[in-house]
Amino acid sequence: AAALANDASFDVLPMGPEYIASLVNVGYLEDLNPWLEAEPEFADSLAPEASMKFQDATRALGIYIFPFHLLYNVDMFAEKGLEPPSNWEEFREAAQALRDEEQGIYGYMATMSFAEVLTTRMFLYRLAQLGGKLFDQDGNVAFDSPEGLETIRWWKAFWDDDLISPASLTMPWPGIMELMAAGRLGMFTDGPFTATYLKSLNPVINIAYAPPWRDQTGGIVWNVTANGSLQQAYGWLQPEWEIDESTITSNMRTSFGRSLEQMFANIPPEVTVSAGATTVSVGEAVTLTAAITDDEFPTEQPPRPPRRRLPTLIPPDDLPKSPDNIQWYTRPRPPRNGLALLWIVYRGPAAADFEPSGYQRSFEEREADTEVDGVATEATSSDSPATHIDGDGWTSATFQTTVTFDEPGSYTLRAWAVDAMYLTPGDLTITVQ
Repeated sequence: AAALANDASFDVLPMGPEYIASLVNVGYLEDLNPWLEAEPEFADSLAPEASMKFQDATRALGIYIFPFHLLYNVDMFAEKGLEPPSNWEEFREAAQALRDEEQGIYGYMATMSFAEVLTTRMFLYRLAQLGGKLFDQDGNVAFDSPEGLETIRWWKAFWDDDLISPASLTMPWPGIMELMAAGRLGMFTDGPFTATYLKSLNPVINIAYAPPWRDQTGGIVWNVTANGSLQQAYGWLQPEWEIDESTITSNMRTSFGRSLEQMFANIPPEVTVSAGATTVSVGEAVTLTAAITDDEFPTEQPPRPPRRRLPTLIPPDDLPKSPDNIQWYTRPRPPRNGLALLWIVYRGPAAADFEPSGYQRSFEEREADTEVDGVATEATSSDSPATHIDGDGWTSATFQTTVTFDEPGSYTLRAWAVDAMYLTPGDLTITVQ
């Protein structure tokens, strides 16, 4: 209430991602990177897609994420003898068949007054399936490509042929929903919530979503026949789903506080691995050596800010321990600075014991405890010493680790070399007798 009265600002504001840029430009949205850095467990619990970035900073966190796709009026399609479109050409043909000039009925509409719709549900949708991208591997704008131009031509021809209602330029979403609920619109691209809303307007409307479309980006279909009924599952890979630099750093939580320029300038480290013996006995320790080399990126991050608040839930001292049969897993988190190494069993009949376990680091980060309201809290990062035996820790580092096995078999061990942003694997095989 105070914020609405212009006496204060909102602490938390629910909104769509299309408003992020404009709110950042007027200084309204805070950089969330320091908060996420101070709460690494919470940051690790987020899906990679939840962090919404603008100008090298996390500006918002997604509450829910859903896809957009084409939904259609089943009865209108049946009346025209149409099957649900499974590609762009069939979509165009359906729009033509549903068009009724005398009745003023169109096959398709879109809320084109919103830039979000023009980009996500029209331009990007077509661009991706033509094999185009918004950005190239260096982070430069790339949608002015042949695929991007073809996308614009395709939608312009769709408009010129009067296959999309001109009212799309001005009519808001509720008005389009009323047209569809009344049987005066055949198709609309939106999220999974739309069918439910249409049912609330017209309980007897028959609405369905078309199967996923395939184009230049390809796709596959799995067919399963059960009890005489053919069931199909569609799968496809779009260019924006490619495991690129942004995906890697988002999954590893190594992009906080680093610019896009560093992300695209950085070259992944190189690693060479060796073992003191390649054939050993059960229980016999083997020394593993990994030598890492790297460029000068990424640069050193400043110390992580202290925790800004006390933990919400503090377990009592007499809390019983978790049962031994419940395994707790915490994903290993790469250090924020310097070269680091993590050994795992990549292939093998059983686990192995590595010493030291977890990430070995070449840069030690020390942070003092912090007091909040007179109560001492733990530092946000542990006092983990550097364990490399050679190298400056930034452009080169050599690590040694011992491993023992409890069961015989052939084991492929993988060393993950990390430069605080990207990782590179190095494998070796050990036979245990």
